[in-house]
Amino acid sequence: MRVNKKWRKLGWRHPLWDYIRFCSVVQRQRQEQRDAWVERLRNNGHMEIDTDTSLPVPKEHVKLFFAYLESRKADFEHAKCVLPPGASGGLAGRPARRHTRRATPVNHCDCAHNPLPVETRRRYNSS
Repeated sequence: MRVNKKWRKLGWRHPLWDYIRFCSVVQRQRQEQRDAWVERLRNNGHMEIDTDTSLPVPKEHVKLFFAYLESRKADFEHAKCVLPPGASGGLAGRPARRHTRRATPVNHCDCAHNPLPVETRRRYNSS
C-alpha cells in the first residue's frame, strides 16, 4: 500500500485520529447503535460518548472524518482486488496460498484506485 500524503500531512496529533480510534469502538456495537452514532455525528456534529454525554466536533473535522472513512474503505477494496486470484484467503480467515514471485509486478485490479496506468495494467495482466 502507498501512503496517502493527505492523511500524513495532518500529523499524528490531529484530532481526526482520536475520532477514528473512538469510531473503532463504536463499530463493535449493534448495527442500530452504529448507524445512530454515525448519523448524529454527520447531522449534528456531536460525537456521542454515552447516553448523557456528547462532544461537539468542528464541521471541518466531521467532513475530514467521513472523507477518511471513505478513503479507508476504498483502499481496503483496492488492496483486496490487487491480490492474485486465489490469494485472498488470508482476508477471508483462511491462510493465503503461496505464489511464486514474478519479475514483473502483477496487478489484477482494474478499479479506479489503481495507481498504475491502464495500459501498464493490461500488459502486466496479460503476461
